[in-house]
Amino acid sequence: MQQGLFKKWSGLAAALLLGLSLVACGGGGGGGTTATADPSISSQPQSQTVYAGEAANFSVTATGTGTLTYQWRNAGIAISGATSSTYSIPATSLGDNAAQISVEVTGTKGTVASNNATLTVNNPAPVISTQPAAQSVMVGQTATFAVQATGKGTLGYQWKRGSANITGATSASYTTPATVIGDNGAKFTVVITNAADSVTSEEALLTVTGLAPSITTQPSAQSARAGTPVTFTVAATGTGSLTYQWKKGTSNIANANSASYTLNAASLADSAAQYSVKVSNAYGEVTSTPVGLTLTAANESSTCSYEATSSSSDPLLSYQWHIKNNNLYFASDVPATGAGVDLCMGGLWASNVSGTGVKVNVVDTGLELAHEDLSARVIAGSSRNFVNNSNDPTNAATTGDHGTSVAGLIAASNNTVGGSGVAPSALLMAYNYIVNSTVQTLTNFGIAFGSTVGYGAVNADVVNFSAGNTSSSLFEPSTSSDAVVNNLTTLRNRKGAIFVKSAGNGFSSLGAGVGDTTYCNASKVSCQSANQDNNNKQQNTIVVASLNANGTKSSYSTTGSSIWVSGFGGEYGYDSGYVVSSAGYKPAMLTTDQTGCSSGYLRSGSGQLSRNDLDKIDGTGVSNANCNYTAGFNGTSSAAPTVSGVIALMLQANPKLTWRDVRHILAVTSRRVNPNQAPIVNTSNFGTAFTLEQGWVKNAGGYWYHNWYGFGLVNAAAAVAMAQTFTEGSLGAFVAETKAASGGVGTTSIPFNSTGLSKTFAITGTSPSVVEQAELTLHFGSGYQPICHQIELTSPAGTKSIVLHMDTAHTSASTSGVRFVSNAFYGENAAGTWTARFINSCSAQSLSSTTAQQLIIRGR
Repeated sequence: MQQGLFKKWSGLAAALLLGLSLVACGGGGGGGTTATADPSISSQPQSQTVYAGEAANFSVTATGTGTLTYQWRNAGIAISGATSSTYSIPATSLGDNAAQISVEVTGTKGTVASNNATLTVNNPAPVISTQPAAQSVMVGQTATFAVQATGKGTLGYQWKRGSANITGATSASYTTPATVIGDNGAKFTVVITNAADSVTSEEALLTVTGLAPSITTQPSAQSARAGTPVTFTVAATGTGSLTYQWKKGTSNIANANSASYTLNAASLADSAAQYSVKVSNAYGEVTSTPVGLTLTAANESSTCSYEATSSSSDPLLSYQWHIKNNNLYFASDVPATGAGVDLCMGGLWASNVSGTGVKVNVVDTGLELAHEDLSARVIAGSSRNFVNNSNDPTNAATTGDHGTSVAGLIAASNNTVGGSGVAPSALLMAYNYIVNSTVQTLTNFGIAFGSTVGYGAVNADVVNFSAGNTSSSLFEPSTSSDAVVNNLTTLRNRKGAIFVKSAGNGFSSLGAGVGDTTYCNASKVSCQSANQDNNNKQQNTIVVASLNANGTKSSYSTTGSSIWVSGFGGEYGYDSGYVVSSAGYKPAMLTTDQTGCSSGYLRSGSGQLSRNDLDKIDGTGVSNANCNYTAGFNGTSSAAPTVSGVIALMLQANPKLTWRDVRHILAVTSRRVNPNQAPIVNTSNFGTAFTLEQGWVKNAGGYWYHNWYGFGLVNAAAAVAMAQTFTEGSLGAFVAETKAASGGVGTTSIPFNSTGLSKTFAITGTSPSVVEQAELTLHFGSGYQPICHQIELTSPAGTKSIVLHMDTAHTSASTSGVRFVSNAFYGENAAGTWTARFINSCSAQSLSSTTAQQLIIRGR
């Protein structure tokens, strides 16, 4: 049969090859059939997906002639025994995965093969198809980890951080809380579990990147008074520790490394810059918007109001115009109603700021320890009488005790008798160093000023020295006395005792027959220079000038560039019935006098005038029946203790203040009195206008200064208020830079003209950078006459200070080195070229030809 079929096919093929036509046998349209496959598959085997161990079942449906037979195959290879229309694997294994199952169906007429059916056998245990991926986020963001897995049945998930389960993290993904920098480097896994088994994912690393700084509150521009603290502040966020660097302009400010920066004593030089801060952390940095500083002058105000100062019933308090100016005076020429000024006590006493606990040492002629207004203030055993070597400095003389009157201005008690001191609760000690020339030895000087252990003076907080000299000479410094005064800075546990010194009473005269007053009186300038007294030129001295009840310079008050502030000394306190100078009729100071009508400045039988209605030598004075008080005390000897009293109030308010803190606060808070005081101009010396004394000058540091008033009249209430909030020692270290004149000695001849001779000094300004005091040490040629010369010092900022004006009464000078101190540059920048100018109105004069002039700049 196979041969016949081949022959038929061959014939057909031959016919086709011969191009013959094949036609049907027989007549029209009938008799033939179409060929159909036999057998044929009507339902193919289907792919199967099972878990290992489960059965996999395949089936086929086929038709055909005769009995059909089946042979199942795997990848074309016959499967033994698989010869029915169905094929089953009762328990699959992972090895069966991807098997290609097919079947051949054979009938009478032939064989047909099915399509392949793929067998997928899955693992019943969990299998991770997508591992959790590492995540990187910023601090504060969340991180999400996810896994994809398969496995039989329901899969369970447990996320872990390190080896610890994370509570509640039981789904196919896990989202962390807001991250912190401590999350950086954490590793996360997930354990997937079903009934068959469990599997743990690979570790996924969490990287937490910190936030760079961001400024939430920019620094704001500041406005303040020169000399007061100014604070710039920034608020910023960012990861980890933030660091700060404040800048002035483009330069870093040393040690300004916190979120706020405080200029402890801002000067006008500081207001020329813009301030910013760079905030940094490990992830970046940001710089704030630059802001400016606007400053007004420190001691701008020239007026002051006052409140009731005390509930004291002291009967004479109402007449103590320097404490509370009620326009009540013991004198005939009194200020117009409302014109008087005072110490601006405000409500300090009522607020219990009265000097409590502050110890004041009165270095003077003595102190009457038993005086009714002073006895309660005296510190037992702390005083010294150098005359008889006892602890009682009561003056044996009965002609008035200067020290007793000075002490009363400082601390007379609020006790219903007499008057009151500025600090009525302060404590007193006294050393009668100036009682006579015999006791004025260097040893006693050291004892009086606290240089000698074993004496009460070492415990003093304030030292009042209402004394001076009236020589016509300018003196070279004394190393020994300098050491004593400088030692004061070591007292009070090295905060320093505050040294208050009277400027002098030499405006019109140095004393009978001393010096030549012709020119000073004609030019209306001070005959005495405050720079004449070496104790006025110490680095720590607060030199005090005197004002009268009108708030202008007292007629006698010595002027000069070493003055720090002004207090009250008044005038002379006479009634109109007595023939005295015009200034004599203006109010003097009311204070304690020696007890009794047989002792004191105005005592019975003395031939003295009864000056006014208080000073009655017969005991009939107003509220002064026992003659224990006087309204005729005056001089810069009075002005100094009024300032000492204010300082006692400041130290009660803030006992931590250093001596420099006190000086600074007084400079900032004092009042610019007599603001329209005109310069004094002389036309006779050179034939043209020449300024002997300037008016008020505002320096480049923002401070008004006048050689007559210093920084102005002390303002008690303002000084105490600033003291209360002042950070002690915040001015920084007190340092100095010393420079000889550029070029050494150079030209020494001072020409006879208004141009004079100039010497320059190059100050680096690195230490100090801010001026607190300038000191010239000058060496003169032989025959130098101070009366003929003016000495001026000009700062790099252009501020001029006349440290010795022409036409004084000083006629002789040391040539071995004379100091001239100026406080006029306080708060200015130190760096730059300083110029000293020497003007000569006499015959040939010269500086030393062997020793260079020297400038010392002290400050911070």
